[in-house]
Amino acid sequence: AQFLELGVTGGACSYIGDVNSKGFFNNTKVGGGFFARWNWHPNFSTRLSGIRGKLQADDTRSPNPEIRERNLSFNTDLWEIALFQEFNLIPYHPKKNDNQVFAPYVYAGISAFHFNPKTFYQGDWIALQPIGSEGQGLPGFKKKYSLLQPTAVLGAGIRLALTERFAVGL
Repeated sequence: AQFLELGVTGGACSYIGDVNSKGFFNNTKVGGGFFARWNWHPNFSTRLSGIRGKLQADDTRSPNPEIRERNLSFNTDLWEIALFQEFNLIPYHPKKNDNQVFAPYVYAGISAFHFNPKTFYQGDWIALQPIGSEGQGLPGFKKKYSLLQPTAVLGAGIRLALTERFAVGL
């Protein structure tokens, strides 16, 4: 039996890089979105999702005095659309019987995300990509990065059907 699930998703967005030297949780923000999952077989489903989050980092939070003196910062909204295939390690069908309401799964697919990092400078928000803040676009440097980037999606999760119409997942 095939069935369609519609739902909401939530999680954390965090930047790790040279502007965030204090670690993963220093700049973590909440993200969320919507998804549609077509369960076309007890072991297979196809999922389409859209997610929005926010990334930010700031040198002033660094324990390193040289990094704080550099005084770089950025923030950006992050929009992603993803399409991926899920494989349930245990057949999943919440309408059939009690032993199929729990399913660990793995997934793989593709996505694209849009971002536009900006910094606050002299009272205004300045987009960083057009000015080539890391030398992009200058002779001898790489071309400017695109604000739309492709990605590969790989992961694992678990889902539990609490009723025929309501499930939770991690």
